[in-house]
Amino acid sequence: MMKSSLNSEFVNAIAPPTKPFICILVSVLSLCVFNIAETSWAQAPSPANSPVAPSPTSPPAVHSAVTDEPVIDRQLTAELVDKLSSDSFTTREITKAKLLELGPGVISVLDEKLPSADADASTQIFEIYSQFALEPQSEATRQVVKSLKKLIALETSRNSILAEKLLESIRELHSERATKELSALGAGVILGIYPLNGRTGLEQLYFIEVNEGFRGTAKDLAWLQWLTKVELVVLRGPNINGECLKYLSEMPRLRKLLIRDTSIVSADLLWLKDIESLDHIEILYTPIDDKCIDTLRGLSVWRSMRIFGTDISFEAGERLVKGLDGIEVQFGCGGFLGIQSDTLALRTSTVSETTPNGAAEQAGIISGDIITKIDDEAIVTFEDIRSTLRKKRPGEKVVVELERSNLKGEMNVLQVNVVLGRQE
Repeated sequence: MMKSSLNSEFVNAIAPPTKPFICILVSVLSLCVFNIAETSWAQAPSPANSPVAPSPTSPPAVHSAVTDEPVIDRQLTAELVDKLSSDSFTTREITKAKLLELGPGVISVLDEKLPSADADASTQIFEIYSQFALEPQSEATRQVVKSLKKLIALETSRNSILAEKLLESIRELHSERATKELSALGAGVILGIYPLNGRTGLEQLYFIEVNEGFRGTAKDLAWLQWLTKVELVVLRGPNINGECLKYLSEMPRLRKLLIRDTSIVSADLLWLKDIESLDHIEILYTPIDDKCIDTLRGLSVWRSMRIFGTDISFEAGERLVKGLDGIEVQFGCGGFLGIQSDTLALRTSTVSETTPNGAAEQAGIISGDIITKIDDEAIVTFEDIRSTLRKKRPGEKVVVELERSNLKGEMNVLQVNVVLGRQE
């Protein structure tokens, strides 16, 4: 019954509200026809069991010697599509069933005929699209989605409105199954708060994390395109490669992306250029290098970008920061001291807290210490600390000079050697 639901919802969405009887009739007849069509896909109909008798004008379908996929006669198929404009309801329904029987090879012909089709024929074409998009991971569905997106790009036409409604219905139809499939593979959809930009945010949103616990392959991530609520994707772990990025551009509500500790390289980031718009992107401890600077500049990111602990040189990172106007860009080579300051102390260099087992704590830095110098760089504010450490990589050694109050309230000057770590 799921296969009829998409068509019924779509028919009700586009049918005139003043003709309820026609809406119901079309829905019922469509169900009958599409059940017939489904049977015809399962097995080639013979004259004995076929509900629609073969017509001498039906375009014959042959099979490619290479792919074994049916190859249709485009001219005869186009002539068949023209019959969707018939004044006879029966003719239209029989024609629709024949087109469905021919298989997804007719989609490209439908695309060509749709702009010149009248209202009745275009409605029939959209119903055929809907039936070809019932299996989420099929090539037919991929073709239909591609066709609908092209129509939506036209923005003002009636067909673009119908395409948008149908694409939304297709996504809703497959969303629940996609959520279950990914969850079974170890990547569940969660509603919560996820730390981004080096700090915990206040925004609650739907996110999915694909990490080392994911039991699927990169191809299984094709399910991502059907997640209608997810706004943040987290890709984390060495098993994440460039192929994992190819499906992100199909996600309808993706706004934020975090890539961390992956095997993704510079060339892989080209997949991200197809994402229409991101609020924020964050790439941490991933081996992208200077070759990706132009790609990063070309991404549709409108709020903020954070690149930290990659193989990008400091000089190239500086060019990236200067070349992206209008958005917040944070770049650092990844060395992490592991200290925090409360809001009031940001204008000073006083340590309010150290990260447990972090570089600062291991070197003996404690809460209340006032950092005055890192190597030869004078430090006055907490921002000075960040600016100085931006050039440093994990494992590098720095000398931190600080002031510490003793029991008598006197300030002692100390120097400590610190081996910088990574931000966890």
